[in-house]
Amino acid sequence: MKKLMWKFFPPPEVTAVKSAIEKYLSESTALGAPNILVNTALDVTQDVEAIVETVKSENISPERIALFAVINAIADLIPTGQFHTYRGVLGMTGTDMLEIWNKAQQDAVDFGYLTVEKRKEECSWLTQQIKSVG
Repeated sequence: MKKLMWKFFPPPEVTAVKSAIEKYLSESTALGAPNILVNTALDVTQDVEAIVETVKSENISPERIALFAVINAIADLIPTGQFHTYRGVLGMTGTDMLEIWNKAQQDAVDFGYLTVEKRKEECSWLTQQIKSVG
């Protein structure tokens, strides 16, 4: 019953995370984020119980959840090859997503959510994915 109620009346924590994702992505690029990225990042809010638990019990801000939802969505989407023009060459949408990913990674470092070393490791991983897929 609770899950049905949450479908129509989501808890404020979920609403806050959705708003934070949409805000972050709308501010990330002048043209706005690709719809597939917005939808993939918003998928994290489907697990209502996990969002509520994370915000309430673990005291993690909706903005932090949103930032990592964006980073993870891009890390999931780019390696599919769907956004490549050729092997190792991103198309326009892929380039836009990479720009957002780089900004989100830097924001995570700036806010202290991610270390510089971890950022370099993740950048190296994504660069390798871009080179090998397409």
